[in-house]
Amino acid sequence: MMKKLIVLFAFSLTVLGGFAQESELDPKFASYMIETERRTVFVQNMNLNEADAKIFWPIFDAFEAELLTLRETGIINLKTYGEQYEKMTDEQASTLMNSMLKNEALRSKVRKKYYKKFSKELGGKVATRVMQLDSIVAMVLRLSIYDELPLVGDMN
Repeated sequence: MMKKLIVLFAFSLTVLGGFAQESELDPKFASYMIETERRTVFVQNMNLNEADAKIFWPIFDAFEAELLTLRETGIINLKTYGEQYEKMTDEQASTLMNSMLKNEALRSKVRKKYYKKFSKELGGKVATRVMQLDSIVAMVLRLSIYDELPLVGDMN
């Protein structure tokens, strides 16, 4: 079941790679699409009883809220890359990469913070499952986007 959802998630988000190459990419809309798809994956794969669900979803919503700004920054980076990759300078590449690295570091901090919260409230197995799903969804998203984009320098 999870594999089907992940494949569906990847398919629905490959469109972001194509949009990144055009100025039409709206970071807020793209972030909304990602958030909606992510939530579906978690709903289908957390296997929570009613009591645990009442504890889980408010924490998950706070987790998603903290990831929102980071997600939008990532989408802006993707849009910038799509606009610049054909004639990207070394300075532009460095600026973009530094922004991406900073975003990844901040995302790791948020994940660590919420791993602790989920673990404290719901136990280590539930917390680990959340982080596993989060990692899988993030990986699928990245792969689906990067599959659509050329590497820096391929167009020069």
